[in-house]
Amino acid sequence: MAFGTVRSLSYQRRLPLKETPEQKNAYLFYQSLGGERSLPVVAQKFNKGIDTIKTWSAGFRWQERLMTQEKEDQVKIWEEKSLELTEAKKKLVDILCNVVQDLDQDKLQVENIRDLRALVEILSKLTGQEIPKTQVNIKAENAPTLIIQDD
Repeated sequence: MAFGTVRSLSYQRRLPLKETPEQKNAYLFYQSLGGERSLPVVAQKFNKGIDTIKTWSAGFRWQERLMTQEKEDQVKIWEEKSLELTEAKKKLVDILCNVVQDLDQDKLQVENIRDLRALVEILSKLTGQEIPKTQVNIKAENAPTLIIQDD
């Protein structure tokens, strides 16, 4: 195994240029501890002195590696959630468009103009399209019927 000088800032000990399997396992164990991470716990688990583990941690930049991994994990989670939200948004737009279509085909009747206005506003926000202002006339015979005319 080729040894070079990788010096930790605190302990100035010589480390191999590449982590040994034991050092890598110690890092992976440290990483797996999550919010309970502790160098003494790693030292105990690997039957090493705390100074040795501190040297490994500093020399192989355990904290920096953890931060990088956590950022990557957050990006993955954000991408997954973003995709889920996009799919949910598409389904909601489809549902709302079907409601509008049913209204247009007289399969549904509007009983409350606020509900219709809310439906139009939600569709506008979900699709990112501004819906033009409309003039609404309501006929009240047996049941209220809605007539929407563009300005």
